[in-house]
Amino acid sequence: MNSKDMESICIIAEEGSVTRAAKRLFTAQSSLSQCIQRVEQEFGITLFVRTKSGIELTDAGHLFISSAEQIGKIYRDMENSFFDLNSLAAGHLVIGIPALLSSYLLPEFLTQFKYRYPNIIIEMLEAENNRLESLLQRGKIDLAISSIDSSNNFSCIHILTSDMVIIAPDRFDPGPAFDPTTNCLDLAILDGKPFIMPQKKQKLNEIVESIINKAGIKVDPVLYTSSSKGGILYSICGLGFTIQPEISYLFHKKLLDGRGKVYRIPDAYQACWKIQVKQSKDCYFSKAAQAFTHELCQFFAGYPESGPIHR
Repeated sequence: MNSKDMESICIIAEEGSVTRAAKRLFTAQSSLSQCIQRVEQEFGITLFVRTKSGIELTDAGHLFISSAEQIGKIYRDMENSFFDLNSLAAGHLVIGIPALLSSYLLPEFLTQFKYRYPNIIIEMLEAENNRLESLLQRGKIDLAISSIDSSNNFSCIHILTSDMVIIAPDRFDPGPAFDPTTNCLDLAILDGKPFIMPQKKQKLNEIVESIINKAGIKVDPVLYTSSSKGGILYSICGLGFTIQPEISYLFHKKLLDGRGKVYRIPDAYQACWKIQVKQSKDCYFSKAAQAFTHELCQFFAGYPESGPIHR
């Protein structure tokens, strides 16, 4: 057995299916089946049992995964410790982030970071928040950039807080529901209106639902999307209203060509979008990870007056 075998079996267990694991690893199912057989024969154990929904780990399989992940964490910590001896002359970072955040939070920042630290290799892994926390806890990634609160297993550093705003179609006439002094919209006018909603599995959906519930209104979900950019574009094209983080609207504003209307949400109903960097308390915090976190905090310091949107 080698490290590749261990990683393959961990991914098979995570996917719960040899077929899905093969797609993720860009390899043949037969190769993974042979990997399982090879390890089972070497140790005289059974790793998986078949079920109606796929495969599940046996007791021996659970022990194997636990041991393999501990070995992986030790290797990553050793690798990062060796890199640190070179004082950032080299490094390797695996950063986890939801796709929604990745599209507007990192492109300009990464360009600046790579200019300052050209020898640090960065891998980006886009996944849902819950999976990122699991990967972080297991030592599969070095840092997770997330919008959800964390357990005590993680150290968290605040990056920015963005208000939520309402995006409305051009034809929308708010009348007296709009306060020009504060640019706020009385949310009662949105009762029964068509809405573009974030996917239910996203943290953003939880925030939008919280605002709607606080306002005591009901909306008509006409579309669910995981794309903040898509939600904004669907709204300005007339499909309905949407509530999005202000940072996302400001980033995509150039694409809108002056279309759409934007309103602030009264403080009584506001639920902010908070971004933080997480690091596992059980893993080595490398100099590269420290530099990345520090630079990201500096890049967004004073948002919204500073940061990529205003540069």
